Formats: sequence, structure tokens, C-alpha cells
Amino acid sequence: MSKMPRLFVAITLTKEIADSLYSSALLLRNNSTYANISRKENLHLTLAFIGESNNIREASDALKEIDIKPFELIFEGFGEFASRDGSICYAKTEKNKTLEALAESVRKNLTANGFKIDTKPFKAHITLCRQFTPAPSFTKELMTNFLTKKSMQINAVSLMRSDRINGKLTYTEVSRKVL
Repeated sequence: MSKMPRLFVAITLTKEIADSLYSSALLLRNNSTYANISRKENLHLTLAFIGESNNIREASDALKEIDIKPFELIFEGFGEFASRDGSICYAKTEKNKTLEALAESVRKNLTANGFKIDTKPFKAHITLCRQFTPAPSFTKELMTNFLTKKSMQINAVSLMRSDRINGKLTYTEVSRKVL
């Protein structure tokens, strides 16, 4: 019996932004005693987490209802979420009302289409690593200075599936809504 795919809605990143953020993840690994860094091809900004579901068509239909125009998003800054097994380190975005409206629209449309989604408040971030245990050389200033301001035009949102393939977490775009 095959396991249901895990689905989420995300903004995928340009190669330039992904390369820059992956360099930040490598810097974290180099300044840690342990860090489970995100694979470069998996870096993204989650708008809504759906979880296990085979209802790909219904999730794609929910994205069709989005009525947000393309916008610019600025990536800048470093943050950490506390966790039982080390911090979750992430890149921040500047506060952006259009991004917040987009996340709200995605969540509302998914709920209207019958999905029970994660209801935690939206906090824009791109996860760089999990289980981060800092080395003595680590400082937040190091990361803040390294994560310099970069911008990206947001033109689409993607329905993604998450699978473990040959032991690697792999994200695959299954549909896209152009803004």
C-alpha cells in the first residue's frame, strides 16, 4: 500500500535566491556542531501546509480562485524557532501585506474546498536548517550580515508534494497558479 503524498502550497524561489539562501545554510552548517540543512532544490516559502492527501485536483482548484497580482518580495534577515532537538533556522522576508493577503487567500480557498489545513498563524520564512546546534564560532550577527537584502518578483504559487525518494526528502511541483 503506497503512502499518501504530503501536500503544501508554496512560493518557489529563483535560482539566484535559492543559491544565496543555500550559501547561508552552508554557513550555518560550518558554524554548528550539528545542522540538518535544507537541500537547495527544496528551499521555498510555505503559504499553507495541507498534509497527507490524495486530493490533488481539489487543491489545484483552490489555487485557481486566487486573485492577487504579481508583487515584489524582499528577503533579508535571520531568525530561529526553538525546537526540542536544536533550533530551526530561517531566512526572513520584509513585512509584506500582499504576501500576507496571498497566504490568507490560499488558506481560505483550501478550507472552502474541504481541506483541514494547519491553522498556525502565517509567518513568512524560508527554512535553512533544522536541528541546529551552534558551535562556539556562531553568532546571529554573522548570519544577519551574511543574509543581505535580495528581492524577487512573485508571479506564481505552486502546489507541491513531498515524498521521500531514496532516503531524500524531495519536493515536486504538481500544479501552478500564475498570478
